[in-house]
Amino acid sequence: MKDIPCMNYMTVMIMNYFRVIVCILCSVAVAVVVMNVVTVYETVSSYRNRPIHDILNKGDKLTHSYLTTIEDDIDVIYEHLEKHRTDAIRNQGLYQRVKIPKSHMANFKDISSSRDDYFLHISTEPNIKTLLFEHLDPDTGVEPTQGFQWIGSKSLCKVLNNYTGGHGYTGPCIEDMEQAFSQTDAELTRTRYKMPLNEKLTGEVYQWSSISSFIHIMQNAVVLPNGVVYIGSLQVVPKCCLGPSVIKESKQYFDHQTKYNLDSLIVYPEVFVISQKWSEGFYHGIVESITRLSRYIQFIQKHSQIKLYMACSHFMLIAVQTLFPSRNISEFIICDNTSISASLVYFPEGSSCGRSTPEALSLSSTEFRNKINIVGQPKNYILLIQRTKDRFLVQHREIAVYLNEVAKDSGMELFVFTDDPLPAFKDAMQLFNQAKLVVAPHGAGLSNTLFSNPGLFIIEVVCKDPNLCYRRLAINIGHHYHGVSSKFGCPTMLNVDVKEVKDAVRFYINKITD
Repeated sequence: MKDIPCMNYMTVMIMNYFRVIVCILCSVAVAVVVMNVVTVYETVSSYRNRPIHDILNKGDKLTHSYLTTIEDDIDVIYEHLEKHRTDAIRNQGLYQRVKIPKSHMANFKDISSSRDDYFLHISTEPNIKTLLFEHLDPDTGVEPTQGFQWIGSKSLCKVLNNYTGGHGYTGPCIEDMEQAFSQTDAELTRTRYKMPLNEKLTGEVYQWSSISSFIHIMQNAVVLPNGVVYIGSLQVVPKCCLGPSVIKESKQYFDHQTKYNLDSLIVYPEVFVISQKWSEGFYHGIVESITRLSRYIQFIQKHSQIKLYMACSHFMLIAVQTLFPSRNISEFIICDNTSISASLVYFPEGSSCGRSTPEALSLSSTEFRNKINIVGQPKNYILLIQRTKDRFLVQHREIAVYLNEVAKDSGMELFVFTDDPLPAFKDAMQLFNQAKLVVAPHGAGLSNTLFSNPGLFIIEVVCKDPNLCYRRLAINIGHHYHGVSSKFGCPTMLNVDVKEVKDAVRFYINKITD
């Protein structure tokens, strides 16, 4: 047999040893992968059904350093905001100009809190600390808000039963007006999100959790009109009306107006953002934008360095002055018509169209009502809202004559609340605060019911294509709501069956005067 050359023999031996080593390494790698898979599986299985506050705050191996879950209580929120603010200033200081890496300039990841994976992205940015709010009831984890059963006239119930679009309510349409005094749980907005279990695990490892609201404390960020924030590699969009269009608009604005001018932006130490899409309009401003302040008024009031970034409509300025009477508005407010830079940005949850949370609405209503000073003996008003430009009520005069007769017979006073000329903001607050019954075509004037005492009776004439956002507002601040459908028309006019309006007025006035 032919001998194997020494060099060939050594080569074969080395190759054999190499194969053995490779096999051993592969076995070790497979074992590590299997162990990791088992660990992740056990982690998910073990923690999947635990309350999210249990996971994030118990100090165990799954604590996430960027997320903190706390009770949805103003005093608790205040305490935690104070701590986060102190830590941020101590660690970083204020007035630091924002530097965005060039690699991020062309490829920001746009995220909105309307997405269920929102916090999986937020939790990857070390310059964002987040407080998540929960009702920590030991039995249900949810503290229901009480409201009254809403009522629909025959015309509205017929429309809703045949309507195939989204109309913003669940459950049957009830015509029995006696049911208007039945208490029911308000329609809570507990938003479900995917929550990361651990910052070291992948984004695929998460737990579903429902929270009532949240606030971000951001360090070194750029704020754009409509309240969009650029921080790190993220474009953070508040939940608001027309979300996709806001993302597109803000990207275009950033590309054309902001990214090459970062060094020229004014740097503010602390900014609280309540600007969002359409918040220059009365309904969206009062019901969606201003209510973002509701949990934080005490905190903002304490720190004079904090400025508000918001739409500067006349009524918005007066609303903020009402809530913060000791502040100089010209120094307190930053109008949202230009980009700014801020060392600390407080970014509360936004509101999708017509869906501010019950807690925010209730707290805001209480804050405004506490600021109203009625001089003399309070009135008992019946208010009829008159629109003159669009969605005007064809039968306005007939209904006004009837309401005037009812007011006289009931020892009340009719006030026609018209948009031409529109009463001053503080006058509107006082009028609606003293109202017992409001009759109105669908429109922003009904936003003023935020200033009314709980128990107000509202009769709204809605469009044939129903938008029931004022029904939701009424329920969440403790009012009685009765909807009547327009027979046709809208957006130009509303044409209603006057008998349905009169029947509802007569029924509720009898209850008011009993």
